[in-house]
Amino acid sequence: NDHPRAIWWTYEADKEAFQYNPTVGLAAFMLRYADRNSAAYRKGLALAREAVEWLLQQEPFAEKHVVFLFQRLAQYGRGHDIPHFDEMVERLNVLAPLCVCTDLTKYGVEYVDRPTDMIDGLEHPWYPLMAEAAQAECDFLIESQLADGSWPVPWKWWNEYTAEYEVAAVWWKGHIVLKHILFLKKFGKI
Repeated sequence: NDHPRAIWWTYEADKEAFQYNPTVGLAAFMLRYADRNSAAYRKGLALAREAVEWLLQQEPFAEKHVVFLFQRLAQYGRGHDIPHFDEMVERLNVLAPLCVCTDLTKYGVEYVDRPTDMIDGLEHPWYPLMAEAAQAECDFLIESQLADGSWPVPWKWWNEYTAEYEVAAVWWKGHIVLKHILFLKKFGKI
């Protein structure tokens, strides 16, 4: 809490229930890259098992950051002795479409979850779950690209760190450009 961040990264122990963001992403990283005989791997495996148990006990929810990070676990976790792994993948297939906003009038002006936040092309396993929204987003991206070839950062931090946000927004702009260009390319739009 003592460093520049968006308001949604402010931690308050009694405010919200823990949702494994970013813990499950870190666990997936450890499973993918840590030596299987290391303490880091064992910790990643324990966290992954805990996270899967947690996810399967939840009511359906639409929290992109959590679902996206569990997607990383689905990508890197197969073959790592995680009980109920296939059930987790099936649950993610239900949750992923719930996360995607299909109201194009909110794109670029509100911090909403879009297909580019969840999938990276036609081959992605979730593409069939959000195909129509993905095609609509391609059209939106083509129409909304700025004259300099970029897209605006569609969020603010809404706190006292305005100068830090401005610096970070420049960095994110580069990430957003690459993400959108690759998305459009994979969909055959450029």
